[in-house]
Amino acid sequence: MKTKALVRFLNRMAHYSADVELVDVFARSVTKLATTNSQKIFDKVAPDRHPTLFKRKSSDASRKLAIAHLKSTIGSAHIKDLYEDVSMYLNDLLAAAIRHGIDPARLVGEHDVKTDANTLLRLGSWDGVVQYVARSVFRKLEDERSTKALLRKMDAKLGLGVDAAIIDAALPYLDARHVLVHDDGVVDEDYVRQYPQLRLSPGDSLAISHSFVTTARTAIAALVQEVDAKAIARSVVGSHDVQP
Repeated sequence: MKTKALVRFLNRMAHYSADVELVDVFARSVTKLATTNSQKIFDKVAPDRHPTLFKRKSSDASRKLAIAHLKSTIGSAHIKDLYEDVSMYLNDLLAAAIRHGIDPARLVGEHDVKTDANTLLRLGSWDGVVQYVARSVFRKLEDERSTKALLRKMDAKLGLGVDAAIIDAALPYLDARHVLVHDDGVVDEDYVRQYPQLRLSPGDSLAISHSFVTTARTAIAALVQEVDAKAIARSVVGSHDVQP
């Protein structure tokens, strides 16, 4: 059994994973994309459609450099998307828990949500109210600007009891998103101190290799699947939000 939220998460991740795999195929085939003694970096490059590539030198080194940059770009996008997909999953799980009748005091706790009658009327339905409350609570958790705190407080609100080691394994890769978005991939002392297993020094750039992305995807998927299994085992969500 799994929640519909998990199914949506896995489907999104599969699309991004295919992109990462495809660019890796390109990287492994890059020297075959130009015939021997070609004057162009790639045979299919046309000056009107690809003016930047058209100006580049035709050599294996130039081709490998171009594909390496593409791999890094796609990998970085995937890391950012993984964080967003986890956020969407957790928001969906909160909404499912509300629909199933979670104790409001436990759900809201220190993260009180205030609104007015006009806002409620504009929501139009009970499901609209559910989505509004779930988004509001989740935003308050995000406002604390700590992925670790967000995950642990989500765990406490829903009474899941997720293994701390599984959370810790995913954190370096979830927090990598912030490094990529806010610091152009350059790590600071705080990131280095929190995640010594990555063996980085302050000022280093994250190497978004195929291995890094694969490890990130594995760790993050394991976390979401663990959260989902706990949510079902503890009847946090109802049958409407679960499928075989």
